[in-house]
Amino acid sequence: MFKKKKRDEERKEDFQQKEGAGKAVEKKEAVVKEESWKEQFLRVSADFQNLKRRVEKEKLEWIKIAQVDVIKSFLSLVDEFDRAIESSEKSSLSDEVKAWLDGFKMIRKNLSKKLVDLGVSEIDCSKEFDPHFHEALMQVSSKDHKSGEIVQIISPGYLFKDEVIRHAKVSVAK
Repeated sequence: MFKKKKRDEERKEDFQQKEGAGKAVEKKEAVVKEESWKEQFLRVSADFQNLKRRVEKEKLEWIKIAQVDVIKSFLSLVDEFDRAIESSEKSSLSDEVKAWLDGFKMIRKNLSKKLVDLGVSEIDCSKEFDPHFHEALMQVSSKDHKSGEIVQIISPGYLFKDEVIRHAKVSVAK
């Protein structure tokens, strides 16, 4: 009976050792799984943050594209005002027509002010020709200008937040 009791105790110890080893293995597997889940969570979280940044950047780009489209349509109005004012000033006008012309000049001035408030500025054409800002439509001979200098502004160019949205159309000295 003593042998039987001893054998039972040995079996019980073996069982407890195996059970303890099994729990240790399960605990180790749980730790590995937890680390895997944490790693996946961090990856997904980083991907989500990157997505949010990319979506915000794309949103700002689309807003800017829309703004440029609207501003370009107003630039053609500015050109038409300039042409109308310029051609009207060359001829003799009655007082009534001069009053209308003064009204158009005020509208043109307010439109220009609003464009400046939105970040639109006219390209400087007082310097030498720069293909980044100017589009040469013709070359002309000029005794008053060096080669490559702008002789005449045919159509003004514009910048929106320091980016060219329309090149200035100019004639350049040969």
